[in-house]
Amino acid sequence: MQHESMLLRHHNEAESLHAVQKMDWEWKLKEVGLCEFKAQPQIEDLHVPMVHVSDDFDLLPA
Repeated sequence: MQHESMLLRHHNEAESLHAVQKMDWEWKLKEVGLCEFKAQPQIEDLHVPMVHVSDDFDLLPA
């Protein structure tokens, strides 16, 4: 159970980090004038990659 909950937390944190980094990237595009403020730019995964969380690891004792 501990392994699954830690894995779920890591996946959630990776997705949250990705969302925040995409918002920061969009804001910077608008700030430097490469995109209009009302536009919703398409951010490529190459520019803001998602952190990979491996499901295959050993949980060591605390």
